[in-house]
Order: sequence, then C-alpha cells, then structure tokens
Amino acid sequence: MISFITFSNISRKAQTITQASELLGRHRVTLQDWIAKYRQRGLESLLKRAS
Repeated sequence: MISFITFSNISRKAQTITQASELLGRHRVTLQDWIAKYRQRGLESLLKRAS
C-alpha cells in the first residue's frame, strides 16, 4: 500500500483520479475502489491486509 506521505504528495499534484492513477502506476478503478473503501470504513480498512 502507498504511504500516507506519498499519497499526500500525489494528491497535491493530481487534479483527477486518472492523473493520480498514472502517478501511482495503478489503474483508475483501483483508486476509485480505495477511495470508496476509505469513505465507507476509514483508513484502517485500507491498511488491513487481504487474507
């Protein structure tokens, strides 16, 4: 997972999810999934490893 500092830096540089996904080297849908998960269950849900 991407560190908070990295995410903070990218969020300043990117104006859209597409731009952020290109900077992170991840698919746009992956970022949308992460954002939805964060909004629904908070940061801790993103930090948990999938089993």
